[in-house]
Amino acid sequence: MQTVDSNSLRFSHDFRFGGVSFEKFLATARNVCQSISAHRGNIDVEILTAEDGETYGYTTTTLWSEEIEEALTKRKRYSLDELTEDVWNRSLNVQVTVRDKKSPGNFMVYVSCDKHADRKRLKFYGQCLDENTSRALTDRFCRFSLLYGIGNGMTKTSDFNLMMGMRISGIRLPKNIEI
Repeated sequence: MQTVDSNSLRFSHDFRFGGVSFEKFLATARNVCQSISAHRGNIDVEILTAEDGETYGYTTTTLWSEEIEEALTKRKRYSLDELTEDVWNRSLNVQVTVRDKKSPGNFMVYVSCDKHADRKRLKFYGQCLDENTSRALTDRFCRFSLLYGIGNGMTKTSDFNLMMGMRISGIRLPKNIEI
């Protein structure tokens, strides 16, 4: 697990066999919501999906601009009860976002699966967490099993994508940098 700061966390379930199934994703989302609502009375849950290639492309960018922010507002939104296997199957990226709008700061927890690029990884992220919520999430979800290990929650750029990006952009890395 990687702690971004004292109030944040990031880790992942890196599945050893097969990818994240709809059933596993839904069960995890419900368990995360249950864990958070036990420590916070009033939570808002929203499912965000990227169901087309253009929207998906914007969800994977590391640069931020008004154009990207506007494009991300076009992601489809669902409630937890509306997350069906049909929605899961047509989505390239699915994210459950949990917020407490009555909380000071920007409390947020999300669980996501990039089904297109990294279907074997279920990512967890939390920010502006109080100690009890953070402990509840890590105690319940930051444990390895026979099915998955615990990763740092970061997506690594593949060597192929790095080389293609260098080729297309013309950028050359200094010789002393390892990739």
